[in-house]
Amino acid sequence: MSATRKPILSRLLCLVLMLCMLPVAAPAESGTCSSVSAAVSFVRGQAEALAESFDFSYTSSMRGTLLGNDDALWDMLNNAGIFDAKVTYSGSRIFVSDITYYSGFKAYHADRMGKTELLSKDEKTILKKAKSIVAKARKSCKNDLAMEKYLHDYLISHVTYKLGKSDGKYHANDSAIGALKNGKAECDGYADAFYLLGRLGGLDVDLQSGTGSSGGGHMWDLVCLSGTWYAVDVTYDDPDYKKNKKMAQYACLNVGQDQLVDHSWYPALAAHATARYTDWDLFPYSAPNGSAIRTGYYFETVKDAAAYFYSQFRSKHKQIHAMVKGKKTAEAMKKAIRKKFAKRSYSYTFWCTELNGYTVFDIIFK
Repeated sequence: MSATRKPILSRLLCLVLMLCMLPVAAPAESGTCSSVSAAVSFVRGQAEALAESFDFSYTSSMRGTLLGNDDALWDMLNNAGIFDAKVTYSGSRIFVSDITYYSGFKAYHADRMGKTELLSKDEKTILKKAKSIVAKARKSCKNDLAMEKYLHDYLISHVTYKLGKSDGKYHANDSAIGALKNGKAECDGYADAFYLLGRLGGLDVDLQSGTGSSGGGHMWDLVCLSGTWYAVDVTYDDPDYKKNKKMAQYACLNVGQDQLVDHSWYPALAAHATARYTDWDLFPYSAPNGSAIRTGYYFETVKDAAAYFYSQFRSKHKQIHAMVKGKKTAEAMKKAIRKKFAKRSYSYTFWCTELNGYTVFDIIFK
């Protein structure tokens, strides 16, 4: 007796069902962009959706901004959270594929979308750690400024500035993996880690790519406070970066363009416009005494600043900051301190830097 065979139609149906269960990459999204700002918005939207590839059109009037400089387009991609990708051109369209996202950026958005299966083991590790850091911060931070400072200081305390290999490839030091898992990162690793921590902490944070004081590529963050975007450069504030391990610094926390004079970027390709001027109520060195960020004041003379240091010393404050108008020397401040503290026993470590027409002084009493 011959074996019974399934009807051909039934077998075909089974085959179709099996094929439907196979993973299929989503088709690349295509955008039509009539302005640079539209292109920036489209790319950012694709990146936040963790698209595998996408393409968009550009007009002749956009060509100069997007393609007039080798770094311009890459800065736009970096700002959107893309570390590397294959970029090709055809006619008036730009195709972006084989995308590598910054790990902190990717971890945040995968978690936001409920797609953590997209994450590598290391990316899942830093997401878990970042959530733990933020949960601890929430216990003591009562507002956005306090949260921002906590996360800024955490990275400075736990990360060492360390350059990775300069071969153009993606390494741990370029991302939050280096900062949060290995404790070593370069500028984009600091920025990526602050992005992940800040977003989880409820802050409106984005990445900003450009050049730093050396003229080389650099990355920092933008934070929105009271509807205005300010720059936060944790790398520059880390004493490791400046080979000064004495104290955390706050020269690049919540600054506008007026204080960001050694940074440059393509404003048209940024996700947001950086405030033209620093809001002194948000800037740590001039924030009112007892503010959420840090004790510190602005002064006209080193004599006035030394008097402020003295009053804070008597109140048993250990780390104090002051900002003095004009270019002042460390020796001038030390002389003023010696005169003011003449009848007091004291010991301190000291740091100062020029900041666009001002001199910032930091002191820690032992």
